Amino acid sequence: MSKRTTISLLAIAVFLSAVSVTAPSAKAGSNQISLWMNGELMSSVFAVLEGNTTMVDLITLCDALGFDLEREGDRATVTGRCKEVALVPGEGSILVNGCRIWVYPEPRQEDERILVPIRVLLENMGYRVHWVSRDLGVILTPIEGNTSISVTTCQEEIHNANLQGELQWPDVSGLPPEPGESLNRRFKDRLSSLIEEGRQAGEDLASAGIKDRKAEVIAGYRMMSNESGIVSILLSDYSYTGGAHGMTVRTGVTVNAETGRVYEFKDLFKAGSGYVDIINDEIKRQIEQRGMTELLLSPFETIGPDPNFYIKDDDLVVFFDLYEYTPYAFGFPEFKIPFALLGNVFSDKFARTVQPLIQESQLRQATADWLKSEQSSPGETLAFHALTDLNNDGLKDGLVLLGGPEWSGSGGNTLLVFEAKLKEQAESSSYAGFGFVSRTTLVNPPILMAEDTSDGWRDLYVYQSGEETQAGWVVLQFDGSGYPLNPSTQGKVFESQPFDTVKVF
Repeated sequence: MSKRTTISLLAIAVFLSAVSVTAPSAKAGSNQISLWMNGELMSSVFAVLEGNTTMVDLITLCDALGFDLEREGDRATVTGRCKEVALVPGEGSILVNGCRIWVYPEPRQEDERILVPIRVLLENMGYRVHWVSRDLGVILTPIEGNTSISVTTCQEEIHNANLQGELQWPDVSGLPPEPGESLNRRFKDRLSSLIEEGRQAGEDLASAGIKDRKAEVIAGYRMMSNESGIVSILLSDYSYTGGAHGMTVRTGVTVNAETGRVYEFKDLFKAGSGYVDIINDEIKRQIEQRGMTELLLSPFETIGPDPNFYIKDDDLVVFFDLYEYTPYAFGFPEFKIPFALLGNVFSDKFARTVQPLIQESQLRQATADWLKSEQSSPGETLAFHALTDLNNDGLKDGLVLLGGPEWSGSGGNTLLVFEAKLKEQAESSSYAGFGFVSRTTLVNPPILMAEDTSDGWRDLYVYQSGEETQAGWVVLQFDGSGYPLNPSTQGKVFESQPFDTVKVF
């Protein structure tokens, strides 16, 4: 039996985010966590922390984000942003537009609440989820997807005397015809050997007189990325052919959404750029940071010439097979390599394709470096990022609005400005990163960017209010080195919102 369920990957998204007020502090023992998005405190929802997972109440989460929630018996279905997630409390998987995804911890019912892992649910509803801290909460950023790409989940079930199976595979549309057809054949053909292996194993089990366990095959996939010209899919094939447990094989497939080209690992990088050393050093750093050294079956030295990988958000994720470095129970060790580390070694073609993701990663890294220079804790800081060209040089500069106890007060929050830098090579269009320009305190959103310029940089407008200041709009003008530290010292205040401006935060 087979059926097809269409997944629409149209994303309704806005990148710009801001923070409008000082983050509320969670009281000791509080079961509430704050959700931030697009500069607003969306809501505080019931949450339970279980290890590294935050379980939230599905009902209040849907209310906060405007999702539709339908209940039919034990089944709960969430719809919104061209997505549908169906789940049953107590079951270890959810259906994302018909595609089965295994989750842990599993959703569960507690009194009138349905508790779900917030990251699993919202990432599959088209958001980036950034955990800040228990007190400050979670920042959500809607993802702008590749609107031309859609995926259909194809399914086939197998039930016979010796073999049972549930097979799902993607069918991608929107790619150029020839490479698109080749990719979809690849997805389907890979299952032939899995089924044949299971069929043979089932016959062997039956011949050996084992009647209480059939051979089993399960195939599935997850969409890891569908943005900035990239489609990245993680395939997972499980087979039980006898013994104590089955085996799972994972394969990452990353495709250029415009050309349909399937990337090999080496295609992402410039030859001779030293990318292997950069990735090795980062993996070793994370192994030590996570306390994994004693768990390794053999010391990690280097990635191979064609390591397993996929792309998610603005990270290159390198992963290893079962038993490759860790025991079976540890699963598939994954290591996120930020694009900020790799922007200078990516090939020019690949860098141009994922340029927005490189910029986001580099701006976050520049913010983290600045906070460290100020001896500030990232876990005590809400940081919202925006990219826009401030000095009319064709490069998107960075604005960062900081909130939290160190950067917010009754008078407002803190605004950082960073200038985008190109690589030194004249022929390259890739960013080298961001340089810090200035800090402005006592800033309250909305923050507007004007057409007018001062010393080549766009004027910014912020709204000020307070007991000792005149309420209204204040213009921040670049003085040759940066924007002013304190808006209240700028003199003229406008009562009405200025014309010819664009909202940044």
